[in-house]
Amino acid sequence: MGLRWGYNAAASTHASDGRPHRNTTNTGGMKYYSMSPHRMKGWYSMNHMDRYFDGYAVPDELKRTVTAICTRYAISGECDPMYIANTIAVASGFGDGRGRFEQGGAINPTKAAESVQGAYGCNIQRSETKELEKIISTGAIDKAKAMPGLKAFRRRTLQEMKTCDPWRVDYLKYLIGVIDHCALIITDNT
Repeated sequence: MGLRWGYNAAASTHASDGRPHRNTTNTGGMKYYSMSPHRMKGWYSMNHMDRYFDGYAVPDELKRTVTAICTRYAISGECDPMYIANTIAVASGFGDGRGRFEQGGAINPTKAAESVQGAYGCNIQRSETKELEKIISTGAIDKAKAMPGLKAFRRRTLQEMKTCDPWRVDYLKYLIGVIDHCALIITDNT
């Protein structure tokens, strides 16, 4: 389960007694639903990631690569795994960007890393492009590079919380939880 955004004019304001809705933040016509910590546990394992590829013939190697990318860079949206798979496949020349993949297509790590970094610049710093390229080429996370990167991402997020609009604070708190969860997974599995 990742972030879900949806317009609901009635629900995006306050309850009838004037109190804000529980577990939501008013974002001017958008309603943010946070992912509770008990639902995050195990989200990044291959068993759980497979559901994000349902209905598409995504090659297993690409699924493993996308799982590693989502874990390393704390990417947690419901549509992100499939979007990343499509981005890698288009950049590498074996996908159409709409969920169709040529089986046996080879991933081009350099082009794929540039495309994924461009799409996820908030999570993946330009200075991390070489690390991303290695993840794409091996499907594995290098703990020695990943942990300092996640710590820096966490620091940037905490810094942003000091100056951001109040409606964004809940999302950033959620993001800190995702970053911490990813760090635990990397520590336990590498």
